[in-house]
Amino acid sequence: MAGRVIVLTGGCGYVGSRMVAKMAREEQTDVSELRVVDVNTKAYRAPEPTNGMRIKLMDGDIRDEARMLEICTGADLVIHTAALIDFLGQVPDKVTWDVNVNGTETLLRSCLAADVPFFINVSSVEAFGPNRRGDPVPDGDEDTPYDSSTHSFFYATTKAEAEARVMQHDGRRTAGGKTLRTCSLRPMGMYGEGLMNLFVDIERAVASKQSTYAVANDRTQRCTFVYLDNFLHALRLAVDRFVAAPDVVGGQVYFISDDTPVNNYVDHRKNFLMAIGFTPEEKPFLPIRVLYALGLFFEFIRWVLSPVYNFQPPWTAGLILVSNTTMCLKYDKATRDLGYKPVVPWEEAKKRTVDWIVAYWASRQG
Repeated sequence: MAGRVIVLTGGCGYVGSRMVAKMAREEQTDVSELRVVDVNTKAYRAPEPTNGMRIKLMDGDIRDEARMLEICTGADLVIHTAALIDFLGQVPDKVTWDVNVNGTETLLRSCLAADVPFFINVSSVEAFGPNRRGDPVPDGDEDTPYDSSTHSFFYATTKAEAEARVMQHDGRRTAGGKTLRTCSLRPMGMYGEGLMNLFVDIERAVASKQSTYAVANDRTQRCTFVYLDNFLHALRLAVDRFVAAPDVVGGQVYFISDDTPVNNYVDHRKNFLMAIGFTPEEKPFLPIRVLYALGLFFEFIRWVLSPVYNFQPPWTAGLILVSNTTMCLKYDKATRDLGYKPVVPWEEAKKRTVDWIVAYWASRQG
């Protein structure tokens, strides 16, 4: 498909903007136009492509079907990264559902109407698990049996439902008689330059003038991770492989991790945060089971107040579950179907992330 046109939703977000930068600096490309879509692109500065690809900034809300139809017309493939990410209930549930689920459904309908044959969904490991029981997966893949009927928190529910609708659209006929093929990528715990979630707990430590801070994490918990550039590499491979082998990739979901050491969340963060003098410790101020029970209580209060007030809890049971449930999932299927292998080794990924954190911290101190 020479000279293909690609639509990238959420193009100004964390993953989307870095995908734009990656595609802009490719030495050779068969992408003639990349349509970078977000609700507001005015503050975004697109890179200047060095390979002849055209970057077109397009304002648009994925819930606006007329606008999405206009944006998708003439496109060959859609990469869908747009989503509301909310671990703490800071956004009303109905808004999160409207964007993540209804927005995805609207975009899929637009693809059918605009005759777009390929759709790649950027999902999340939370679409798979953990479930409300906190069932662990010590060594799993896409075929591992798992009860995903309940999810750890509402954001995960919306990502699972959005992914289900993406899968339901695979094989449907478009208005022009083509066949829409869909697939979904599930990144594991992501880290890398620019990921501000590393600083959430640091702010608390700074406020209390401490060099250590306590987190609710069980040291026995284990998780697989993925460095940002390795995930972007997998996503870029999926674009080319999808077009070349739609019957192989179509209708499939892929876990994307890399060779970052399997670890618990606390020890994983220590790899980066100790460089600026902060050390997370597994010493929560209450036992984890008590924190989980309080999280359930906070969620109940939020539900009761939701018709009149958007109560934002200090933590949720879902957040405790995610931080304390083992989720180790292999990327073998992505290697087999997409040709994916990590391109940035762990030590280099660690160095890049640490260098960014040190530089950011220095600029903030200044």
